[in-house]
Amino acid sequence: QYKLQLNWMSLKDTVKKKLTMLENVKWFELLEGKDGSRRKRLQLARLLAIDRLIWLLDEPSIVLDAEGTRLLEYIIAEHRKEGGIVFVSTHLPIEIEDSMPHQLPQRFP
Repeated sequence: QYKLQLNWMSLKDTVKKKLTMLENVKWFELLEGKDGSRRKRLQLARLLAIDRLIWLLDEPSIVLDAEGTRLLEYIIAEHRKEGGIVFVSTHLPIEIEDSMPHQLPQRFP
């Protein structure tokens, strides 16, 4: 049941290379039963196109510029305002209000 509530974004994307950005967004909307930086921004659009309560984000801002990172922060904030849960794994700073950061120990000295 929890799988129906998950949405993800990772270093490996599921963007279909033969489709345009708009066609990719429409594809994910179609999968969800909806009408209606390039790869990372497309992945952000997919987060919005597919309604899921829980988001797992792996390095979501890795190739985003400052404007794209602000957009990501806004999208996360709005999702959380609506009761969503977001797990973010990142090496780059992302502003998330009332977050509970957990830093893992270094694997190698």
